[in-house]
Amino acid sequence: MSDIRKLIKTALEDNGASFREVLDAEISSRISGRLDTRKEEIASEVINVQDEEINESTFTFKSTGDASKFVKAASQAGLNKKQYKSKGKSVEVSKLKDTDLQQMLQLIANDMNAKIS
Repeated sequence: MSDIRKLIKTALEDNGASFREVLDAEISSRISGRLDTRKEEIASEVINVQDEEINESTFTFKSTGDASKFVKAASQAGLNKKQYKSKGKSVEVSKLKDTDLQQMLQLIANDMNAKIS
C-alpha cells in the first residue's frame, strides 16, 4: 500500500498517533528526496564549472626581470609549469581551470604594470 493510502486510511480510522507517524514519515521522505536531487544538481553544476578552461592570457612586462618575478609569484600561487610559457618580457598563460587563480594572476600583473591581452 502506498504511503498516501496509508495516510488516508489512518485518517479515516481516526487513529491520531498512527496518522501522525505516517504523515511524518511521508513528509520526511519527500523532503529528503528533494534534498538529494538538489545536492546532485549542485554537484553537477560545480563539476561542469571546474571542467571549463579559461582562455589564454598574455602578460607583457616592462623588463625580463619583471616577467621572471611574475613567473615566480605565479608558481607560488599554484600555476603549473605546463600552464605557462615565458619568453623575454612576456608570459603566456593557458589551460587554466581555476578562475580564482586567473584573477590572482591578473591582479599581480596589474600591480606590476603589465599589459594583459
